[in-house]
Amino acid sequence: MKHLIIATILIASSATVNAQLSTTSPAATTQGAQDPAKMEVRAMSGKLKDLLGQVSQRIGAIDKRLEVVVPAERASLEGAKEGLEAAKADLEASLSTVNKATSTNWKEVKPGADALCERVASLLAPAK
Repeated sequence: MKHLIIATILIASSATVNAQLSTTSPAATTQGAQDPAKMEVRAMSGKLKDLLGQVSQRIGAIDKRLEVVVPAERASLEGAKEGLEAAKADLEASLSTVNKATSTNWKEVKPGADALCERVASLLAPAK
């Protein structure tokens, strides 16, 4: 009986080890030379998404402050919020444009996206 249990355990463990050793090899991917424009599009898209997140966080923080702010500061906070909401809309539009950009039209899209990034970064900079 003892030998039967040990034999069963050995068979089960050898099957597990065998399954672990015979993993399927991943399909060969051809990285090759990727298009530099596509890499730039991805980088710009990431930058725009990061700025969009920062703007959204800042709008949320302003909303919280508006709940408890004194009337004297309310106007300046509302103005800042309007500016950030406009920047958020611009970022969303630019993100859509950048994500649809191709290698052929990337050179026309990039300057606008760069300028928007700089403008939004300057909006966010005073509060840092």
